[in-house]
Amino acid sequence: MNRTIVVTALITASLAYAHALSPISDRAQVPAPLLHATGQINAVWSRVGLPTDKGVAAPVISVAIAPNSTAPGVRIDSNASYGHLLQKGPWPAGVISWQWRLDTALSKANLQEKAGDDAALKVCVSFAHHDASVPWGERLMLRIARSTSALDLPAATICYIWDNRYPIGTTGANPYTKRVRYMVLQTNTSALNEWTTQRRNLSDDFLKLFGDEAQVVPPVSAIAVGADTDNTQEQALGWVNNLRWETPATY
Repeated sequence: MNRTIVVTALITASLAYAHALSPISDRAQVPAPLLHATGQINAVWSRVGLPTDKGVAAPVISVAIAPNSTAPGVRIDSNASYGHLLQKGPWPAGVISWQWRLDTALSKANLQEKAGDDAALKVCVSFAHHDASVPWGERLMLRIARSTSALDLPAATICYIWDNRYPIGTTGANPYTKRVRYMVLQTNTSALNEWTTQRRNLSDDFLKLFGDEAQVVPPVSAIAVGADTDNTQEQALGWVNNLRWETPATY
């Protein structure tokens, strides 16, 4: 594969988490909430999009009252765009929960094809996965991408997806890179226009999706909340709220 294609693919799939890795330090044991007590997006969550030369705008992320709700939520309006709210770790892998709602869904997305690699809503968790655990060929591509971009791209990311095509429970690798793997938690036919709650044990999910490479769960290096509609050029409107963390994980 052409080196430029390899580098572009890795950066495209992983840039939203590129600034996530940082040395283990005395950070908080859990991420800060999405919303500050003032009702605004918490300042520790930074907005991240694709490189400007891709010509792709970031989703419009704001705070508003969702329909049939009395509490403010994070509104994610993605129109042929790509981007996330990102918070750096590290934190011990625990149990994460959140609420989300999708009002405008995608129809063309296909998680198993590059041309359709979009998601109306996603919550992604990156891990401080050791490069030595990555298969040699993928490790080489990852090093090339890091060298070319000067970014410390993560070696393992799980994206929890609200999908339009595949049934709940579907898992797989991103068509651009196996460094990003996904799990479908919600679909268009199950709960449009209503809030639902998700709860995931990150240790269990890491071992399920990356257990072929490691049996020890590394710390979480970052978490991202956003949407991705640049490939299909569609529009999606969703909400995410009440992201919570439990640590240590309860087994």
